[in-house]
Amino acid sequence: MTVPPTGTTGPNPAAVRFLALALAGLLLYGLFLYLQAIPARIQHGLRAQEAIRLLDAQRAPLLRLQGARIAGITDTASLHQAVRRNLQAFRRASRYNAELSVIVGDFAARLEAWLDNPANPDDPAETLRFIDLLEALARAEAPIHADIQAGSQAEFQLWLGLALLGLWLILLFFLYQRQQRGRIAQAEKRLRAILDQSPFAIQIFAPDGTPLHMNQTAERLWGVRMADLAHYNLLQDRQLEALGITPCFRRAVAGEAVTTPVIRYDTDRTPQVEGPGRVVEIRSHIYPVKDEDGRVREIIIMHEDVSALEEAQRRLVEAQRVARLGSWELDLRTNHLYWSDEIFRIFEIDPQHFAASYESFLETVHPEDREAVNQAYLDSVANRTEYEIQHRLLMPDGRIKHVHERGRTDYAADGTPLRSIGTVLDITDYKRLEAELSRHRDHLEELVAQRTGELAAVNAELESFSYSVSHDLRAPLRAISGFSDALREDCGKQLDAAGREYLDRISANVQRMTQLIDDLLALSRTSQAPLQVESVDLGTLADEVAEHMRQRYPGHEVHFVNRVHETVQGDPKLLRILLENLLDNAWKYTTPVEQPEVIFETETHDGETVFVVRDNGVGFDMAYADKLFGAFQRLHGREFPGTGIGLATVQRVVHRHRGRISGEGEPDRGARFRFTLNTVRTDPDRLS
Repeated sequence: MTVPPTGTTGPNPAAVRFLALALAGLLLYGLFLYLQAIPARIQHGLRAQEAIRLLDAQRAPLLRLQGARIAGITDTASLHQAVRRNLQAFRRASRYNAELSVIVGDFAARLEAWLDNPANPDDPAETLRFIDLLEALARAEAPIHADIQAGSQAEFQLWLGLALLGLWLILLFFLYQRQQRGRIAQAEKRLRAILDQSPFAIQIFAPDGTPLHMNQTAERLWGVRMADLAHYNLLQDRQLEALGITPCFRRAVAGEAVTTPVIRYDTDRTPQVEGPGRVVEIRSHIYPVKDEDGRVREIIIMHEDVSALEEAQRRLVEAQRVARLGSWELDLRTNHLYWSDEIFRIFEIDPQHFAASYESFLETVHPEDREAVNQAYLDSVANRTEYEIQHRLLMPDGRIKHVHERGRTDYAADGTPLRSIGTVLDITDYKRLEAELSRHRDHLEELVAQRTGELAAVNAELESFSYSVSHDLRAPLRAISGFSDALREDCGKQLDAAGREYLDRISANVQRMTQLIDDLLALSRTSQAPLQVESVDLGTLADEVAEHMRQRYPGHEVHFVNRVHETVQGDPKLLRILLENLLDNAWKYTTPVEQPEVIFETETHDGETVFVVRDNGVGFDMAYADKLFGAFQRLHGREFPGTGIGLATVQRVVHRHRGRISGEGEPDRGARFRFTLNTVRTDPDRLS
């Protein structure tokens, strides 16, 4: 079975593997050439061949020159020039090999000495000099021949590698072709399986009308099997000819996609079809399948069993009942109004007592809405717009129902309205809920207004309290402190030890009260002051606060580890207060520890950055963890100074930055405080 060409949906895995393996072979071949230095060895071999040629060319003029000297010929200038010219060429050719270049250099030095200092040719020493010169030249042959041999081996390896690479590529190609044939066969098998399992009745015919395939759904539809069509030909089917289907098939053979009208076909009336058969009502869709040249190779027919429409209609009625959504159609030429069963249920009207006209519909509308509904529909028809309106229905028992109607109108070519179709949705329950929601919303708005007023009053009282704390409470404290200092200065010598101790207690409590007032004001400011949001380097800020802690606790050496490098969006003043309180607690509660350590770091939970301040101090009992962030709540005794407001202030700062904070600890095992900050919302109005 051939199939129409389809667009690719992605790279062919087999082709990708083939290309990858071919590329791997090329890379391995290139790596082999590189590791074996094949190009360099071949190049050296070629240069060695040139060098051996020049070496051989060097001997001839030398021998002629020696012969001339022995013969007593003094005019040897041309021979000298030839020797030197050959020497220069030989030296240039030997530069590719360092060892050869040294040998040739030694030979050149001996040659120049021999040329510049001619001796008596009959002198045996002169003969020995010449022989030594030839031996120096002969020493160059060994590296040259070695390079020539290496070059020949490299050429052999090159061609052998090319042959192996070619065999590898040929093997890959054949394997790829084999895999592709298997892939095509698998695809055809898979397509045939899909075709057979398709819920659509599908038949495939040759252009001459011969049946080629029929899936299981088609067999169930017709009541016959593929084997029953051995003698069947669609173009010879007189029943199809009488029903007007044969011309549709011929149009498909010509290359046109065709949809047939609904027909009633009886396989028992077709003598060519064996088997029991059955009667079906179908609508068929006929598609030509073309090859790459555009010729029609097969005809695919998909049959639509219209008897299933009855089931669909039943389900539609059920769906309308569940959704309380009905459909209507008004024929404007006859004024006949069609209502679905659901509309009759919504309007609570018996179909037997309904005149099925537009006027009858208007009579069901609430009298106060009737004119508006009529005008909305007439306007939609006149203006060619969609009809949409909500109105009431007045039931015979006086109940009120609400419906939402929508519709549109179809027009003839000359603009004459032909029919209107639309839907009716029962929204009575929705309207009841809407009214109830409106009542709840009004009540909620009243509560919000009431709470807003109460909050404004609380804020006003808080501002008044802050003013009272800042001014009224500080004045008597300053007076007490002043009188105590004056008493100590004027009468200190007259007081006994008990009196001086009383003064010390007064001063200490004045300082404690002053610190408490400062902490209360700080707590108030963290709640009232508008946020000034900017980028804050939390790690740098922690280093600054830690340095302040070292100055505040000079005799307490704490090993502070800062692993935070994040920049957050927040109020720098409030964030400093946050870190000051957390680090102050860490410094304070590590005083009994021999090797105190405070660590500021981050953790990540579900993609969220969590800041952590932990220490190895005295810790606390988790049974009292619910009191950690309460104002004036302290989990330790007088041995650790404090007002119990620090962590409450920390919690206020974190909450104002849309964050969370928690603490955990264990007695004598340290404490750990985790907090988050909203670093996404950078709008101050959203953080205030």
